[in-house]
Amino acid sequence: MVHLLAVMLIVALSLDKAEADSWEEIEVVDGTQKSPSVDFEDVVSIQIKTDAEIGGYEHMMIKFRDDSGKGEMIEITFNEFAITYWITACHSTKPVAFTNLPSEVEKVWTITIVEGPRITVLCNDIEVLDFLMSAETCTHSAFKTAWEGFVATRIEMVSRYGAIIVGYRETQEDEVIEDTDNEEGGDMGHYSHALNCKASGIVLASFLCVLNLIF
Repeated sequence: MVHLLAVMLIVALSLDKAEADSWEEIEVVDGTQKSPSVDFEDVVSIQIKTDAEIGGYEHMMIKFRDDSGKGEMIEITFNEFAITYWITACHSTKPVAFTNLPSEVEKVWTITIVEGPRITVLCNDIEVLDFLMSAETCTHSAFKTAWEGFVATRIEMVSRYGAIIVGYRETQEDEVIEDTDNEEGGDMGHYSHALNCKASGIVLASFLCVLNLIF
């Protein structure tokens, strides 16, 4: 029994450390966080951990760029009464409030852009946005020039007015699940994400190693 408890403790500690090590930090310079460009070969998707609360007026910008460097972004702001989003060259008026965000202060945002272009956002594994950009959903006059035919290949992240990004990491290809049952998405479907720990292989190896040593 003592041996089994020791194994469980080691596995738990290994999991916690691997989870912590999997997040890349962004240095704060003059009150601003700006990540290096993250390039993608397949699905353009990033996970961002934040620890901001409503009312702080902090915001983060997730910038999508194509191979030529052209880009647009989605901005998420922690306003006085709500957390809102605003997509450049799409929304011409005020930002839009998320309606079903989880209540935890620490949030993991999984942000993906796919063909359409379509932006999906998960927060703590809950889908809070599935937005297909088109002439019907975007009211900005520059929509066609900015978004039609746009194919993102990399992402940059910026946080101002209070460095709220705890860390970021790429969403692995096997963490992206295509959902073709979405009624709003029609034939295009949409992408949701299973937030699996990337360190499962490390934890399993540690577990097997300890078993070998004990038994």
